[in-house]
Amino acid sequence: MDLPRKKALFRKLLLAFAVSFLLSNGPGLLLVNKPLLIAGMPLLYLWAAGWAAIQIGIILYAYFKLWRDEVEEEFETAGPDRSGEAK
Repeated sequence: MDLPRKKALFRKLLLAFAVSFLLSNGPGLLLVNKPLLIAGMPLLYLWAAGWAAIQIGIILYAYFKLWRDEVEEEFETAGPDRSGEAK
C-alpha cells in the first residue's frame, strides 16, 4: 500500500476510533442509561461490550492493514547476529 493511501486509511481509522471511544464512554452512556434488560443483560453492559468489540476490530484492522509490514521489516532487520559471537 502506498503512503498516501496509508495516511488516508489511518485518518479514517483514527476518526472511527475516536467516535467509538466517545460513544462508549461519556455522552454515549447517557443514551442508554435505562433499566432495560436485553437477553437478561442490562442495556448499558451490552452497549459497552458492543463498542469495545468495535474498538478491538478497528485495532485489529489497523494492525493487519497498516502496521503488519512495519513489524515484519523491523523483525527482519533486528534478527540475531550471524557472526556466531556471543555478546
